This record gives sequence, structure tokens and C-alpha cells, in this order.
Amino acid sequence: MILECTLSFEAAHRNTSAGANERVRRLHGHSYEVMVSVGGAIDPAIGWVMDFGEIKGEASVIVDRLDHRILNDINGMGDTTRADVTSWLTAALRPALPSLHECRVTILGDRDWSPRISRLVSGGECLRFVFDAAHFLPTLPETHKCRRVHGHSFRIALASPDASRLAGPLFDIHERLDHR
Repeated sequence: MILECTLSFEAAHRNTSAGANERVRRLHGHSYEVMVSVGGAIDPAIGWVMDFGEIKGEASVIVDRLDHRILNDINGMGDTTRADVTSWLTAALRPALPSLHECRVTILGDRDWSPRISRLVSGGECLRFVFDAAHFLPTLPETHKCRRVHGHSFRIALASPDASRLAGPLFDIHERLDHR
């Protein structure tokens, strides 16, 4: 049996790998989703492989070490590509979850400008797009996690009678904000 648990975190990073283009070398951020699965024989005492609360609790402790942080500052991370983040998490999770089956990391944003237009039931259209950026909120108390530099995949949705007319001006805004 395999049991999956999904968690998320927000983080900033600079991709420093050889061949990385200027856009990804800039400090920027993403919203990440982490799927952790454990596998093995069903424990007859509890009726599954492992208590789901235990999986989530152990995995949360590890994932929280990345949340609202700059990934380049994490000990042992190496570079900060999705593959590097996955490797770091897998190595960190294995001692806490010996029956770890898989760790999969997904970046929730779009890689490039890719607006989507949909018709609204009430009439008109909605244009949706995503940009990935880093930020911090300096007016919050020093102990608040959002005071630290971190990242997000920001999702924007704008309604209009004719959303296709917004694509050009919004592309310029996307370019000024994305990977910054």
C-alpha cells in the first residue's frame, strides 16, 4: 500500500547552475507543492501503512525548514533547481520516514507568459496569468515568517467584457514582475 500526503511551501531562490539564463539567476520565488508518499505492508493494528497524521507531522517539520526562506541559504541544498530541492527533501525525509516511497516537488507557477481566457457565466471574459516573484513584508513583526524574503507564484485573474484586449498591456506588467 502507498499513502500520499501533500504539503506546500513558499520560497525564493537564485538558480546558479551553469547555463542558467539571466531571468532565473535573479532572485525570485515560487509556490511549491510537495507530495510525500510512504509504502509498505499494511499494519494490521492500524489498518494502513502508517498513521497519516504521523506522515504529515514528520514531513511538515522538514518542509517548514524551506518555507518563507531563500533556498540558496539552506545548508546542503547545492543549486536550487526543482531537482535539487527534490533531492534535498528526499535526503532530509528519509531518516524521519524510513518507509519513504517517493518525494515529488512541483512549482505551481507558469514558466513563461501564458495567459488563459475563459468565458464567464455572467457574461464577459476572465484573463488569468501567473508570475513568480520574491518579496518580504517589512512592516510585520520580526518574528513573522513573511518578514523574511520568500517567494510566491502569484495568480492574477481579471474580468472584462473583452479580456483579449488586456493581453498586451498585461504582458508588459508580467515582464516587469516575473522572476524579480
